[in-house]
Amino acid sequence: MIKQPELEIIDTLNIKVKPKHLDKATPEALQLNGYIIKEWENSLDLKTALLNYLEKAKDAIFCAHNTNFDLPFIKQACIQIGANNTLGYHCAEFIGLKAELTVHRAINGAMLGYEILRKIASGS
Repeated sequence: MIKQPELEIIDTLNIKVKPKHLDKATPEALQLNGYIIKEWENSLDLKTALLNYLEKAKDAIFCAHNTNFDLPFIKQACIQIGANNTLGYHCAEFIGLKAELTVHRAINGAMLGYEILRKIASGS
């Protein structure tokens, strides 16, 4: 987690989730994800891990290397365990910009994305 607008890291969380169907994983997938049996000895079941994560990230803006890939996994896991997904992924207001105009149009989102990029790039 980072503090805005300083971008100071104020907290981190690293949870390993116990694989449910390890027998179906390919060796390539295990290698790609760095699965080493000894490192997963203290892994948590999905429900415990996700509830810990959601509590830590409550009301935070979700940010990841590939948000469009990662966020659906979290949404599906929330559905699976019956948890309320409290993660936001709309960051304009969070960084001091006005929310996207309604009625939604692609150009509105594109222009807001541009303004977010400009603000981030300027460092202000």
